[in-house]
Amino acid sequence: MHLRPGDTLTLELEIDPAFDRAAYTILWNSTKPWSAEPVEGTRVVIPISNKQVAQQFDVQCRITTNRDWHRMHMGADDFLLLYYKVLPPLP
Repeated sequence: MHLRPGDTLTLELEIDPAFDRAAYTILWNSTKPWSAEPVEGTRVVIPISNKQVAQQFDVQCRITTNRDWHRMHMGADDFLLLYYKVLPPLP
């Protein structure tokens, strides 16, 4: 999928409903952020701007339980990394 500035990318994550929603947090971020702070929740809406133009615009989703231990060395319990090509704006 190719995106361009002016497009909107919407992503939604579904967690197994057997897990209590209050027991974990979901944070969305990127190395080319679209917001000043990571976005929390199962759904994220990303307005694509010139700042996201890249061969590989990454969208990161980090799931972290409220426990005092975590499955991954980065302090999270699951991590999703998506890449999109964002082409420059049309003239």
